[in-house]
Amino acid sequence: MAMFVPFFSLAEPLSANQQFFSSGVNYGLFFGFMLAVLLSNTVLYLMTKSRTFIYYTGVLATALLLILSWEPNHSGYLSNNWSWLKQDAAPSLLMAMLAFTLLFSNRLLHFKATAMLFHKGALLGVLILTVLAILVTVLPHTIALNIAFVGAVISALWLVAGMLYQIRTLQPSFRLLISKFYLVAVLSSSLVFGYVYLTAEKLPMLSALISGVFIHSLTLMIILGYGYGRDKRIKIEAQTEALEQAKQASQAQQALLELQQSQQEELEASVQERTFELEVTLRELEDKNRELEEKNTLDSLTGLRNRSYFDKKLLAEYRRSRREQTVLSLVMFDIDHFKNVNDTYGHPAGDDVIRVVASLASQVAKRPTDIVCRYGGEEFSMILPCTDSPGAYTIAEKLRAKLASQPIHTCAGPIDITVSFGVASMLGNRQQSEASLLQYADDALYQAKKNGRDQVWLSEEANLEAS
Repeated sequence: MAMFVPFFSLAEPLSANQQFFSSGVNYGLFFGFMLAVLLSNTVLYLMTKSRTFIYYTGVLATALLLILSWEPNHSGYLSNNWSWLKQDAAPSLLMAMLAFTLLFSNRLLHFKATAMLFHKGALLGVLILTVLAILVTVLPHTIALNIAFVGAVISALWLVAGMLYQIRTLQPSFRLLISKFYLVAVLSSSLVFGYVYLTAEKLPMLSALISGVFIHSLTLMIILGYGYGRDKRIKIEAQTEALEQAKQASQAQQALLELQQSQQEELEASVQERTFELEVTLRELEDKNRELEEKNTLDSLTGLRNRSYFDKKLLAEYRRSRREQTVLSLVMFDIDHFKNVNDTYGHPAGDDVIRVVASLASQVAKRPTDIVCRYGGEEFSMILPCTDSPGAYTIAEKLRAKLASQPIHTCAGPIDITVSFGVASMLGNRQQSEASLLQYADDALYQAKKNGRDQVWLSEEANLEAS
């Protein structure tokens, strides 16, 4: 804000000042207005914590104190504690008002963001004015006023230059609008001050100062009010937009979650369906594998288990015998002179003989745990778990007697045959294996054939192991 001070003393005729202050209406209206603006800015600062309002509060406070220092009868309005407030304090108060004006203008016009040179110049001016405000207290009154006048002129010119620079360089914006309004405020207050001082002889320097302060404050009040309202409106619009964006983001997130949940449910359903299909396929494969395994372990001619199954079953039963300490018996039997049967009656008749022997053997071994296998060619075997040597011998003898007592009907006619048996029984142990039991049974079969065939031979070595 500009304050033009002439290069002479402000000690004007008291009658002129008294003429202004004699009107209680003028005095009350002006100071009431200024105090209202000062208080409103103080409240705005407390509400917003914006330094713009506190700086402007400083401008108004120092301006009021400056006016009171020129008021000729201020002692009638203020207590004696304010005796320091006299015309000699005017230069220091003017310096302080200019310093606050620079701080306020620098903040209001955003020199730091738009004109760094004027920002630095304003801060330097504040520092110089602060030093001068202290210095003029010890200088003669006339010199102090002249210094204050020069400071006011330089400050006003600096602000006008900064605003003109902004008006020239800024794009159309709210800041540009503030610069224009503020330039109008500074120029109008200065012009009113000069016009009153130069043309109205009856009004003294004090009335010019009051007129300039009033015009300046009124204009700035409009700017600050509009700016505060605009900032609040922008803040509300930003909050509304942020809430709308948050709402849209929430809706988008909810839609995304629903989509993810839907996809997850579809994926889980697809996985369950595929898993079920896979389980069905695995069960079918298991059934097929069991069928294949069953077929692979069956002898196609007799329907008995084959040699491959015999090897696995003998190993399993031997281990169970060792684990449970139960006697395991093995019977190996062979059709006597089977080559002669094939040579005399033919292979089809020989196949009929093998089928009948297999059928009778299955009838004799009645327990579910007893296994009859075709060991190979005309040789057979019976695995008898939990059976001692007398029991195994009895089963073998029963089968031998059945085969020897009646001829076998074949495609070539009835054929009489005999069968030789080797029986071995033992407890499973870690020193021997299932191969030992097989060897004992084979040796017993060999002894039966050697001793004339058509008989059951019991292995002595295996019986010793079993006992």
